[in-house]
Amino acid sequence: MPASILNLFFPRNCPVCLNPSDRPDRYICSDCLNRVPLLPPEHDFPAAMHFEGCGRELIHAFKFRQHLFLLEDLTDLLEAAALSCYHVPAVDLVIPMPIPFYRRFLRGYNQSELLARSLAKRISRTCRSDILLRCGFPRQQALLGDRERALNVKGTFRVRDRSRGWLKSRTVLLVDDIRTTGATCDEAVKTLKAAGAARVLPLFLAKAGD
Repeated sequence: MPASILNLFFPRNCPVCLNPSDRPDRYICSDCLNRVPLLPPEHDFPAAMHFEGCGRELIHAFKFRQHLFLLEDLTDLLEAAALSCYHVPAVDLVIPMPIPFYRRFLRGYNQSELLARSLAKRISRTCRSDILLRCGFPRQQALLGDRERALNVKGTFRVRDRSRGWLKSRTVLLVDDIRTTGATCDEAVKTLKAAGAARVLPLFLAKAGD
């Protein structure tokens, strides 16, 4: 059935304002997209937007309420950030930030992996979610202070031994949803570099704080 007919009977309603979207093949309407707190094109921080307002609402819907239909909309934002911040043709491999297995079990998916796979397809690169692994049972980062966060994630990542060949001398794009203090990302970058990656380029959907 043509998309136009499907949209007639099953309109793509914007998850923010709940009105039918006026953007072809996308759910976020133009008005709400203009309200997303995007980082300016000249910014040098590798993230698409600030984690506030409409941006926070969209990420929470995608991450906690299983609004997976937002994947293409969010990938649009993530791809724009990647092209703005990095020389994307130099990227060899896309890796998502892993989450603790119990959180993935309860949620049913890793939101960063979904974003990483979608972005990798856009930029014609391989996405590998089986290279960087999360281990241990760290406390929830949101409940901790800056110093505690760094200690909490220390040693919580490892690289699968048989996958080290994929990393050797490669440039890795490491995709995560939200950057807070950066402690988790820093530990993941350190682990990937120790396993042989030449460069690790962090990329976030949103940046929390100033």
